[in-house]
Amino acid sequence: AEHLFKALWQDYQLDVDWAGSLYCGITLEWDYQARTLDISMPGYIQRMLEKFKHVPPPKPQDSPYPAPTKKCGKEAQDPIPIDQTPLLSAKDMQRVQQVVGSILYYARAVDVTVLTALSTIAGQQAQATQATQQAIQQLLNYCASHPDAKIRYHASGMILNIHSDAAYLVEPGAKSRVGGHFF
Repeated sequence: AEHLFKALWQDYQLDVDWAGSLYCGITLEWDYQARTLDISMPGYIQRMLEKFKHVPPPKPQDSPYPAPTKKCGKEAQDPIPIDQTPLLSAKDMQRVQQVVGSILYYARAVDVTVLTALSTIAGQQAQATQATQQAIQQLLNYCASHPDAKIRYHASGMILNIHSDAAYLVEPGAKSRVGGHFF
C-alpha cells in the first residue's frame, strides 16, 4: 500500500485515512467491541438544502412522497389518473433533475426511505410538470425534517456465497447477459 501511495503522491494531492472513517463522503463509525459499523453523511442534506435555497417546512414532513388517495370498492382498481398539470420550464426541469441527482447519491448511500419517491420522480423528470415540482417540494421537506440518516451494520457469523456469470456477444444478435444468485 505504501508504494501505491508514494506513486500517486507524485502526481496527485491525496489524503490518507488509515482509520477508515471517511469514504467518498460517507462517514464510517467503527465499534470493534460491539462489532458494529454506522454509516452516515452528516451535513450533506443541510448543504444540499442550502444549495437549492430550500426553506424548511413550518411543521415536519414525515412522508417523502404524497400518498395516493384511499379508494374502496371497485374504484380501488382504477388506474392512477394521468397528470394534466402544465409542464415546467426548461430551467425548472433542470432543477428537478439536479435535486433528484443530489438526493439519489445520499439515498443509495444511507437513506433508503426516499428511494421509492425518487424512482417515481425520476420517471417524470424528462417531462416534469407542476405536480412533479410539488412532489420535489415534499421530498425536500422530508429531507429537511429528517436530515441525518444513519445505517448500522452488525457483524454476524453468516457466510455469504455468491455464484455469478456474465457473457458478451456469445449468441447471434445477443448483446450481453448476466445471471447469478446468492445463498
